[in-house]
Amino acid sequence: MSAERRTTLRGLGVMAWALATSLLCTLLVEQRGLRWVQGVVWPTELYSYQQVEDGPVDVAIIGSSRAAFGLSPSSIDRCLSQELGRPTHTVNISRAFGTAYTLDLLAEDLLSGARRPEVLVLVAEPELFDEHNPRLPVNVSTTAGLRDMPDALAAAYDLSGVFAALRPIARGPETIALYLSGRWDTKPWLRWLMLHHGGGLYCSGGEHCRAHNHAMEATLEDWWDVVITGLLPQLDEERYPAYEPGTGRVHAHAERLLERAEADGTTVVLAELPRHPAFLQAIPDEVEPAYRAYLEQLGSAHPWVHHPAIDAKWTRQRTYYLDAEHLTAAGAHKASKELCTATLVPLLAAEGGE
Repeated sequence: MSAERRTTLRGLGVMAWALATSLLCTLLVEQRGLRWVQGVVWPTELYSYQQVEDGPVDVAIIGSSRAAFGLSPSSIDRCLSQELGRPTHTVNISRAFGTAYTLDLLAEDLLSGARRPEVLVLVAEPELFDEHNPRLPVNVSTTAGLRDMPDALAAAYDLSGVFAALRPIARGPETIALYLSGRWDTKPWLRWLMLHHGGGLYCSGGEHCRAHNHAMEATLEDWWDVVITGLLPQLDEERYPAYEPGTGRVHAHAERLLERAEADGTTVVLAELPRHPAFLQAIPDEVEPAYRAYLEQLGSAHPWVHHPAIDAKWTRQRTYYLDAEHLTAAGAHKASKELCTATLVPLLAAEGGE
């Protein structure tokens, strides 16, 4: 055997051992429940939720970062408790740049069994159902597990999609390293919010919440200018380069999410949050009609309760927004109370009376 061939075989052997080691690490991570230990700072702390939440859950909120900023579990629980005359338990486990792909896998893993909610609030927006959402590869690479790889690979239509689908193989060693080093747990306030206030990014009910909300808003006070000058002028390219709902894997996961909720006896609320007029005006003209047509298509096949975006004077005022699409604590409190009184109270009151 030539020296070149021996070198090649040795290199292939090293690669095979590396691949096998990565796979074993990922299997260990998933088996030990460390899947949600990630180096990315998400809007809510999923690992803490996974470790301590044992149900029952009255209301679970899932969506993008807009849902994390826009709906406060503690505000909703205060409202529900006052209206229903009993304590309630609401959680918000939304993800940045979430799509129906992300939320289906998230709900399957974290909102089942004893944690199955009575009401699942799906915070909807056009991006959530976009088959060509530019953030979809990030969704896949951070959310998919080993068992999701075949479907993700089959649905990949470009190189970034292929690499994203293969990402779970390499994620195991990274997760173990992050977990052992403690570098993933650098935002203790996220854990505090999840453990004591149900997640999300704001809370209500005391001076500690007022201080937290103020500090949160202070760290993001430049978001408005960044979005107005840096995002909105090229919003069509950044968010909607080829908007198309209802044709591929995102649609398939939306269907799966709704079918599982129906089978579990969970009531789904399709809730929409306000955006500032500056953002709405920048959305390409073709997006809204396609989005509405898709919701009608989806709603004809699956039961849900629609909670439309609030049409009120405050939704057009700059003071209630961190940027043109994320709410301040005051805006979140208003949106939470509106969702509570208009939609959640009638639903939970009816279920409690059965």
